[in-house]
Amino acid sequence: MIPARLDSLTLSNLFAAPARNGGWEVRRNHVLERLAGLEKIYWLADDPDDFTAQHREFAERADDQPGLLRMLHLHLLASALAGGDRENAVPDWADDWLEAHLDVPALSGGSDMFLLRKARWRRICFPVHKTLLHGGRIRWVIAGHLPESSVGLITPDWLSETLSPKTAAAATAAAAAVFGWRETGLVWFPLTVDAVRGRSFSLALALAFRALRENERLHPAGIAATGAVDADGRLHPVGHMAEKRAAVRQHKCRLFLRPKGDDPPPNNDCRLLEMMVTTLDEAWIMARLHDPARRRELGRFLEMLRDPARFVRDAGTVPPDWLRYAGGQGLLDRILAAVRSDPALFLRITDLFERCVKESRNEAALALAGLFSGDRAVDPAAAPLSAFRWASLQVGMWNHRGDVAKADAWSRRADELLPAAIPCDMDAVADAVNYQLVHRHNRYHFDPEPTPEFTRMLKALEARHKVQQEFGCKVDLTLGAFYGTLGQNFAFCGPARLRQSLDVFERACTTLGRGVSPENDPHWRRTCNYMTYALLDAGPAHADQALMRLCESLNLSAPDQALDACVRARFSRWDHALFTRWLADTLDAAHPAADASLADAWLELHGPGNPLAGDEHPWQLWSWNLGRIARRQGRTGEAIRHFQAALSRCRRPEAGPSIRVMALLPLSALAAEKAVGRNELDAEEAAFRKAAGLLHRPHFAGLLERSFVGALEAVRQEAGRWFPFNYR
Repeated sequence: MIPARLDSLTLSNLFAAPARNGGWEVRRNHVLERLAGLEKIYWLADDPDDFTAQHREFAERADDQPGLLRMLHLHLLASALAGGDRENAVPDWADDWLEAHLDVPALSGGSDMFLLRKARWRRICFPVHKTLLHGGRIRWVIAGHLPESSVGLITPDWLSETLSPKTAAAATAAAAAVFGWRETGLVWFPLTVDAVRGRSFSLALALAFRALRENERLHPAGIAATGAVDADGRLHPVGHMAEKRAAVRQHKCRLFLRPKGDDPPPNNDCRLLEMMVTTLDEAWIMARLHDPARRRELGRFLEMLRDPARFVRDAGTVPPDWLRYAGGQGLLDRILAAVRSDPALFLRITDLFERCVKESRNEAALALAGLFSGDRAVDPAAAPLSAFRWASLQVGMWNHRGDVAKADAWSRRADELLPAAIPCDMDAVADAVNYQLVHRHNRYHFDPEPTPEFTRMLKALEARHKVQQEFGCKVDLTLGAFYGTLGQNFAFCGPARLRQSLDVFERACTTLGRGVSPENDPHWRRTCNYMTYALLDAGPAHADQALMRLCESLNLSAPDQALDACVRARFSRWDHALFTRWLADTLDAAHPAADASLADAWLELHGPGNPLAGDEHPWQLWSWNLGRIARRQGRTGEAIRHFQAALSRCRRPEAGPSIRVMALLPLSALAAEKAVGRNELDAEEAAFRKAAGLLHRPHFAGLLERSFVGALEAVRQEAGRWFPFNYR
């Protein structure tokens, strides 16, 4: 039985137009307009027999109007191929009904439903100027790609009869702009029985063809396009923009793409974003990336595609996936070539890359690195310092991601470029030396003695800072970063080096500006993060000191304030990881600052589906420590879920071996709970041995020599031995 609220979507009710002056002609136009859209489709029936009866009734009422009946048939075919609306889906029996009751080959250009179903289909709307209907209207164009056809552009005969040579050429140009001249099996038709005139539909048709080629889906009701496209992808202005704009607004489209012309620039508002594009590539990427929540970024990105200076200025303000997509499509080739050939521009993009790496904006850094990889990197002869900085920053980026192989490769490249960079900038060289020691940590090579290059550079930086202090300058971020890395180097070597690490961390806080200016707070508070981990590693005897440093790092007066900071989204992922590790360790040590109510409240804030968590480091350690807290609270099922989440994050394809070996932490807990099977353990053993082979093998020798079950038990008993400091 058809619900009453959907009764208007039946063929029987199509003629139920409101009473107006004009009689049958008005009613006919009303039906045509309803069938010309795909927002609502008219397949609703109890069964195929009921639909056949409705179709017969419609045909009788439209007996003297052949265009009306053809419009219905086009509507049914288009909706069956290109999809229906949410409330009224195309029924399962639609294909059989179409094949039995309609001349599908005549409508589609020669193919039956069996062949049409092998094709991919896309639809997009375009505005038309309709003088007799008082303004503009929206029409749809349907495009498909038949994989087994040897025919070029397929235009149904009923459509060819209405096309002027100019209009037919526009359709051919739209196909050529996307596929070239040799592609076969492209079929198209507009959802209208009116004659298609001019070339303004060709941009919409080209976008539909592009969606087929890329196997992408555009938001069909959210995008409208008008414009004449040449075979080389250039766009040309079209007329009647005022009427077309009004039609687009009435249709409630969110994005309107059209060529630049002589008419006034768009007057955008919260309902419609109108963008003037010059090429099919520009139109495509705007359509592909369209997101109503990112209207401003989309307009900014369009300017970035045109102007190298705008690109380097704004590349850090748009989503990284937009950069990756545009780069992968080749739409940035001209811009990137211009940036590479201009040392001033490449210096600015290198500065942006540095900010992304140092601020742990990993996805943005990765997107920029991908744009200037391989033969698209800058020429060292033209910009020796930028080329060196780019290579050394790559080491830092891959360190963050735990990919030691790529960090190794870029470290070697930085070494090659070092001689030309030394005369240019001491701080850039110091950063590279610092990254080298961090890279050693990522390989699990823990030695209290830093590298000779690090020691030599440290002495040079200390001598420079001594001169700076004579002029009253107390802050040196480069030297402070060196002290921070040296403190980590001692901390990774275990509690026996606690005194040394704390002394160096104190020097780092002073040099990074503690007590000098609030602007420096983020720098020295990050060092307190490291100090907290070092004190936690040293055991319960240092719990009070760890609490003090925790509160300094997170800017809290008491641990329970972390709940409010979490709710207000004030914590970074590093803050989340630190607090969760502190809570897990102090619960195990029965420290009074970490009581059961705080633990339960923290777990409730981070339950299943928590939107805060991502997949990058250190979220895998956050999940593992949440599992520890849940286990301590007797919430075993919840603990297992957190351990499994930690394991999943360690398994990510993007995770390098430094992170992959951390899977032993959650695995050891899951094995103790008998929550992991034999086959899974076998697969994890192979993955661990492979990852450990890429790291400092002597560190893992005591685990590699054991059975895997024995290795997991060793990790469960002495996690800090194998994963020291902030590696757990």
